[in-house]
Amino acid sequence: MKKHNVIIAKYASKDKEAAKRYVASFKKYTSTERKLITFSELLAIAAKGHTFLSAEVKKGVTSMSDKDIASRQIIFIDVDNDNGEILSFEEAMAVMQANGFQVAGAYRTLSSKEDHPKYRVGFELDRA
Repeated sequence: MKKHNVIIAKYASKDKEAAKRYVASFKKYTSTERKLITFSELLAIAAKGHTFLSAEVKKGVTSMSDKDIASRQIIFIDVDNDNGEILSFEEAMAVMQANGFQVAGAYRTLSSKEDHPKYRVGFELDRA
């Protein structure tokens, strides 16, 4: 199975507000772990509420910003259902597959609710 470089928060957040408070330490790498994991392992970690960065950062970097990213092997698209029409998870997967997208997996976000589902759909890239 293909493995990816990711940076993962050591501690899980139970909701969106807790995750927002945690981001500052995450961006400074003070409470993160670098791992080489499969996409399935990443989904399991995300489902538990861990913030992550699906990228390899440049050597010696001590804070996180777009300019510090060396490469990405995974990208995610947010489906927030904020346009007035609610698209179920199954409907979103069907639309993506019908349009030729190779979905690697998806998970519900911390702000997802039963009556207003939100999720992230992930895609593995052929090259970084």
